[in-house]
Amino acid sequence: MDAPSTVDASGRSGSIGLNEFPGWALAVVGSFICLLLYLPTATWDYAQVTDNIATTVGSWSIADHGSIRIDTSWPDVPWAEQGPDGNWYIWRNPGGMVWGALFYLPTDLTFEPTRAIEVPMAPGTLGAVVATALGVGVMILVFRGLGSATQALFAGLALGLGTSNWSVSADSAWNHGPTLLFLSLGLLLSSRERWASSGLAWAAAIAVRPHVAVAAAVVGLAEAWRRRKPSIVIIVGVLSGLGLLVTIWFYATFFGEATMRPGQLDSFITGDVSNTSLGFFGNLFYFMFHPQRGLFIFSPFLLLLLPAIPAGWRAAPTWARAGAVAAVLYSIIQVRADVFYAGKDFFGYRGPLETVTLAAPLLFLAYREWAPTRHLWRRAVHVTTAAAVGVFALGVTVLDPIRELPAHCLVEAQVGVYRSEEDKAAGRERERECFETANSIPGSG
Repeated sequence: MDAPSTVDASGRSGSIGLNEFPGWALAVVGSFICLLLYLPTATWDYAQVTDNIATTVGSWSIADHGSIRIDTSWPDVPWAEQGPDGNWYIWRNPGGMVWGALFYLPTDLTFEPTRAIEVPMAPGTLGAVVATALGVGVMILVFRGLGSATQALFAGLALGLGTSNWSVSADSAWNHGPTLLFLSLGLLLSSRERWASSGLAWAAAIAVRPHVAVAAAVVGLAEAWRRRKPSIVIIVGVLSGLGLLVTIWFYATFFGEATMRPGQLDSFITGDVSNTSLGFFGNLFYFMFHPQRGLFIFSPFLLLLLPAIPAGWRAAPTWARAGAVAAVLYSIIQVRADVFYAGKDFFGYRGPLETVTLAAPLLFLAYREWAPTRHLWRRAVHVTTAAAVGVFALGVTVLDPIRELPAHCLVEAQVGVYRSEEDKAAGRERERECFETANSIPGSG
């Protein structure tokens, strides 16, 4: 591949001196800026979505006694499931809980909570904040290998602040923060032809969010084909496959089901989730354009980049093209396996986050190729990017729906749904009251 351009979008070389900075310094700057904004806007207490509470309880449990087993007397643990051995375990993907456990290990583990509400949420949130900020920094390194320092830094900040990475990935212990970090590492190491290391990065991402396995498969196959080196796909496939093996072992051991995730794999095969109401294409359309969950509604600059993709494709190395193809395939899997809104009580979108991450290098090149000669288009991209950052800034402060909920409302509502069949009716009614209070998505319950 030709040496990356050092000319920024305005045509001025190193206009603010950033091209004098080494790539690692740019990554540190980008991560630090994101940290400064993530830390005061994240959710640090128990007012979180049940998915994230479950993950943090699982992380605490691993750090405390090396297992995801929880006390059966705890009445308020969402996503708890009884295993074949009669014990109760946290039903979340293992990679996210292990990542969070790293942030519980330095805390006081001598304290013995008697219910989930007493488990401190802050370490789990800190794990999400750190993972997301580091992921942005790694992606800046990816961008720096493709374009100027100015472009790389500001593209990284757009990824971190102009997408739901701010309002979701860095808000609390969703699995998207660690996934962003490990996918970015996989792309960076692939760009540097570090196939074994990239395979391990893909494996870590898969253990957090299993269906990103498509990225490892596509990148490994594409690079092996282009270079006529079957060893690449073997190395990447075997090492990334460890993530799948760990995940399957995890569910088989604790829940007696040898699958990537109980329920979700079945819904992908049958199409039950996306075909029950909207159908696949309706679900896909809302995935992109729903007024409360659509990718292009909240991050419109991404829509403006689409016409430039052919130019970016011509300039792209194989791994970047493969990442974009993986983004499309991932989106198909996500839309088929889950409804477009992918949950409630967060600001922005959630399902498309990995789509953005995997497509980011090609989108960066699309901008790099068109920006020097299409001035009005470039200005429109800048304006819509700034607008997206502003919208997410509002979303994590004054518009954050989870902060409007009564204390522990969702947990009270949903614990019965996961733990006790006879409490389902009461739990659903309480859940409905919570969502009405928070002005959640109409008809998505």
